[in-house]
Amino acid sequence: MNKYYGLLEIDALGLPAIKWMDYQEGMKLNENCLWTIRTANNGNRDMYLPHKIGISADEAYVFAKKCKKYYDHVFASEFFYAKISGSLMIDLSGAVIEWVEGNSTELTRHGKVNETIRIFFDSNNDSVKTILSNSVFEKLKEYARVVAYKEKEYLFDNKLIIMEWSIIDSNKTHSYYSYKEGELIFYDMRII
Repeated sequence: MNKYYGLLEIDALGLPAIKWMDYQEGMKLNENCLWTIRTANNGNRDMYLPHKIGISADEAYVFAKKCKKYYDHVFASEFFYAKISGSLMIDLSGAVIEWVEGNSTELTRHGKVNETIRIFFDSNNDSVKTILSNSVFEKLKEYARVVAYKEKEYLFDNKLIIMEWSIIDSNKTHSYYSYKEGELIFYDMRII
């Protein structure tokens, strides 16, 4: 599964997700917001895709227009600050939740981890101890079960589903953004 399919699949699964907009020449972006621009290709050409995070609307226009010449898809979304971010790695028997305070870059690029939690689908996981808030932990367990059920053909084929998520920090993300305080959103999905 490539980046583009992953973005579409999160939405198709009905999970809370970033509101990606397909960049079109001349589209209007709210100048009161910072923006994230992502690129994607059809097929397997999706390694080292350029992206920019937390840039002004003007910078987003320039970068998106440039990328549109070389990539099959260019997406824009409102930038957000995260209280915590993490990955949800789902296999046939359960899931591993890893998380870190702040944005996902701390986890994905810097390798920082506040906690790693293993859950099993055939257990109620009551004995699992975590410093993650109970409401976030319960949501992630439920989403792991939903994804595992809906994507079971990949799991039966011994594939691993990896998803990235964050909890919105609206104290840093201004009120004119569409994200809500404490909202859990997914923004990447890969099947390997």
